Amino acid sequence: MGSKEESLRRLREYAVRQGLIPKFELGSGMNGVVFSAMRSTPDLFSPQQSAVKACHSQIEYARERDVYVRLDELEIKSLRGCMV
Repeated sequence: MGSKEESLRRLREYAVRQGLIPKFELGSGMNGVVFSAMRSTPDLFSPQQSAVKACHSQIEYARERDVYVRLDELEIKSLRGCMV
């Protein structure tokens, strides 16, 4: 299992690649850390605000990724008003 510091480093690297600016921590726990993020430049096809999660381990990442794959297969695009 990785440390929170390592997860934060990976989160920041991902944010740069995706044109996001991490704003503040929304939460953290035994599986990872979640940050609020904003687009660094306007994009008409993407939301301005999002949440970004960095998992502490590859196993946790794969488990979470598989949930999003299943949601996509079922064509579920939002949950409780939030885009997936």
